[in-house]
Amino acid sequence: MALGARIKQKIDNYETVTDQEKSEFETLLATGFTDWNKHDYQSFLEAFRTHEVDQVEMMASMIESKTAEEVERYHATFLLRFAELKERDLILLKF
Repeated sequence: MALGARIKQKIDNYETVTDQEKSEFETLLATGFTDWNKHDYQSFLEAFRTHEVDQVEMMASMIESKTAEEVERYHATFLLRFAELKERDLILLKF
């Protein structure tokens, strides 16, 4: 189970979150895509479905709130980690 899900589960169950978990979570937040919101993610998925997997510039043109560099960075991480997403089966249809 991912760290964020573990922490949420602990909070939901009124359990104590350890200092180590807090520290790990803060590190993840600092290195993650905190400037991407749900709308940005949905726009990225739509662009990803519309274009070939290597057409990052075309994808970026569909996401008005992000620069091409931001989309390129997100795209690279997305390709490495998409298997963790609940939408992974839909994503795999692309390949």
